Amino acid sequence: NPSSIAHHIWCAIDEGFKIFGEKPVSVLPIRWKYLGSRVLKDTEEEVILESDHELVLKKSRIQMKRFVSFRAGEDYFILKVRFTNIGSEPVIYGYSWGDEPWVGHYGASRGDVGWYADGLIKTETFISPVRYKYVGYWDYGNDAAGESHDFSGYANFVEWISPTPSFVFLSNSIERCCNESVPLSSSSDRVISIGWLNQLLLPGESRDYTLAIGMARVNPKTGMPQKPALSFN
Repeated sequence: NPSSIAHHIWCAIDEGFKIFGEKPVSVLPIRWKYLGSRVLKDTEEEVILESDHELVLKKSRIQMKRFVSFRAGEDYFILKVRFTNIGSEPVIYGYSWGDEPWVGHYGASRGDVGWYADGLIKTETFISPVRYKYVGYWDYGNDAAGESHDFSGYANFVEWISPTPSFVFLSNSIERCCNESVPLSSSSDRVISIGWLNQLLLPGESRDYTLAIGMARVNPKTGMPQKPALSFN
């Protein structure tokens, strides 16, 4: 029964954190010390969760708090990541967020084509994070990769709320971009990557990174995915 098939929208997110100095150091999530979590709000309308983490690396000491808000009936959730410099020295860092979402069927990027406010994204492409505010993948089929349009039709989106990223790209690898003559054609790694470079935190200073992450529905009038309007505090 095709109606019983489970479809995939997002996968496990890939995040990166790099501290810049004489020798830049990339910090994998496993290096962050988990300090605990709690439920900030639990009602029929909304659930808000918080987790607390800390990184100590040479002269740098950084706290990371993560907040996620789910609202009943919404096709998206809000993620806020807060970095605070709890050390005694300034810190310059880079933060990145990305995913190979496998829209449609778990484990496969086949059929996934990029979409944004100006239409489809069929090749590896940098997106202006100033001109545009969201991007996603649509399991529709990328004709630039020789694919037909007999895929599931499911779509996702991510919207950068604040601050404005340094870069946003879609490519066939989370590690590189972009060759606009190369179609989005990887069978497993058609990715979205969002990054903020050269971020400065003075001692005691905090910065929040806020994203809306969810599902887009196809508008029957345009035939294109359309993200939901955001409503949150």
